[in-house]
Amino acid sequence: MSREEMDTLLDEGLQFAVQALEKCNEFHPFAVVLRNKCEVCHVYASNEFDKLPSNNKQMLEMLQSVLKRNAFKENYVAVALIFNVSFAKPVRDMHDAVCAHLEHIRSQPIVCYLPYKIKDGVLSTGDVIAQPGQSVIFTS
Repeated sequence: MSREEMDTLLDEGLQFAVQALEKCNEFHPFAVVLRNKCEVCHVYASNEFDKLPSNNKQMLEMLQSVLKRNAFKENYVAVALIFNVSFAKPVRDMHDAVCAHLEHIRSQPIVCYLPYKIKDGVLSTGDVIAQPGQSVIFTS
């Protein structure tokens, strides 16, 4: 079941990021979480003043902190942390990727990359690349 749940979060996260890229040519870090009652929801970075940090790195750090703090309190079963990365070496002429850091409470973390490029306002994507990851949310 954990593989299916992680696939659901991956699909949801990548679809949302691709829609944002098609519409705005960018997206801010966000997460897709699965609660123990099969409820899927999005989580965004913010603070008590509802002001976003000035850059994506700070947003990602804030989002990781919020997810880690709330994982057990909010009964998260799985988390997909979605953010943008740039490759040092391009993949099929694509320098950027949507990164999906997937964690499940009962499985090993996985990191997936969806390479993309935007040329003349048109988004092109490559094949998803997956590799083992490290826990940043469900840590003891």
